[in-house]
Amino acid sequence: MGEGAEVVKTDQMTIAAPAIVHPVDYPVTEKEIAATRAKYGAISFETPEGYEEGRLALAHLRTARTSIEKRRVELKADALAYGRKVDEVAKKLTQLVAEIEDPLKERKAAIDDAKERARRAAEDAARAAAEAKAKADREAEEKRLAEERAKLEAQQAIFAEAQRKADQERRQADERARVERERVEVEQRAAQAKIDAQRAELEAQQRAIREKEEAAAREEHERQEAARWEREAKEQGERDRIAAEGRAAAEAEAAIAEAARLEAMRPDIEKIKAFAGEIRVLAGRAPALGTEDAMKAIEWGVARLSFVADSLEQFTPTSC
Repeated sequence: MGEGAEVVKTDQMTIAAPAIVHPVDYPVTEKEIAATRAKYGAISFETPEGYEEGRLALAHLRTARTSIEKRRVELKADALAYGRKVDEVAKKLTQLVAEIEDPLKERKAAIDDAKERARRAAEDAARAAAEAKAKADREAEEKRLAEERAKLEAQQAIFAEAQRKADQERRQADERARVERERVEVEQRAAQAKIDAQRAELEAQQRAIREKEEAAAREEHERQEAARWEREAKEQGERDRIAAEGRAAAEAEAAIAEAARLEAMRPDIEKIKAFAGEIRVLAGRAPALGTEDAMKAIEWGVARLSFVADSLEQFTPTSC
């Protein structure tokens, strides 16, 4: 251990660190983590109370883990070598927290997945019931329309028989006297007018049935189209959500990579600033001269050295 060093102690390890840095003290210790394990290790997500307790436990563990990381970054700021020692402690503590947190996450995920499957099953059952009801209603309507058609066909048969009898009576009437034939013809025209009216009414009823069947078919088609559009919209929304999560993860990874790059450049930046100091020292060693032209030359050189020193001192990784 070198001179001017101090000893930093944790629960299970001792680190020799330069006296100029902060002691490696974290907001949580192994003893506290052990107490957390005893408190949260047996949590079950099977009941609403257990689920809520597990959710709060995960939030507590997440806070502990992020506070460890935050303190690790603070401790590493003084020196890279000291930071590596800090990382060792943080890695061990984070691993201890993860040993509690990861099983809880897996148990919570199992319950969440089961709830999602149950929700989807309920939606599928509701959709199947709705489709079954629509099918039953459609079959009932088709049966009713078939009964109406059968009834109209029976009426047509009655009208046909009436027509046949009218024709028979007309043939019989031809054999009667002219007076009697004229009287019968008048009656036949009246009967024919009635039959024509009934036939027109029957045709109108048939047209109404056809129009109703066509309207029912159009409504069914529109319902199926609406259901298809709704299903496709939900699927597109899910795809958009997954894509957004992927972009967010990529951005987070890029930010981590940039932070690592800046940390790797820290020794070079310190060397650049030290070199700027050496340039300033060199500028301060300018000799005293006795001629005006020589003094102007030295002043010009000192000004250029000061400009270079200023530029180097103001250097940042994003300025190049």
